[in-house]
Amino acid sequence: NVQEEGLVKDRIFSVAMHPRSDRFVGVAGDKWGKIGVWDCGSVGRNVQEEGPDQLPRAIFAAFKRPVSQLSFGRLDNRKLYASSYDGSIRCVDVGSEAIHDTWVLSEEDDARVQGFKELSSGVMWACDHHGQVHRIDPRESHGDSKPKKSIFTLHEKKISSIDFHCDDYTMVTCSLDQTVALWDCRKLKKWVVEKLAFTSVAIFGPWY
Repeated sequence: NVQEEGLVKDRIFSVAMHPRSDRFVGVAGDKWGKIGVWDCGSVGRNVQEEGPDQLPRAIFAAFKRPVSQLSFGRLDNRKLYASSYDGSIRCVDVGSEAIHDTWVLSEEDDARVQGFKELSSGVMWACDHHGQVHRIDPRESHGDSKPKKSIFTLHEKKISSIDFHCDDYTMVTCSLDQTVALWDCRKLKKWVVEKLAFTSVAIFGPWY
């Protein structure tokens, strides 16, 4: 339990594991915007015998509000993407703790980015508590210009999670309005809507 071992000081809001297969590297984001990195070493290493205090750790401040989601880059897993209740997504270099990019989805004080998904094209989709999804395309930025952003209102209440099929155009959203919906993002056409109570997350399985 990374929280019991003191990876971050406050309540954990999000966790992620690095995709490399030869070692375990975990990250956790807390209530006040801190991100902790825990390098458990190579696969097969006996952490219990060595003790957690002997493992490399790092904690750095990425935000001032809760870290809602963490995910290592799909195109470059040296990058860690993090979203926050402050309405932004940041791309962090875990090794240097440098912040490469900051995409502000909303300037509102109550803005909350609930989650995001990076596609194989590099396009980023994110969801918020207003029932909206945001499409961010870094490929359409030039020099110091900001990437192109589009906003679509898809639900009446907060969207708690967003995910994509491996085809990169079938999207699933899960909302506080108690619906789970499938979308064709080429036209943002709704395919299927299921009414489900008390559902907070909907994702595609790794076999897709």
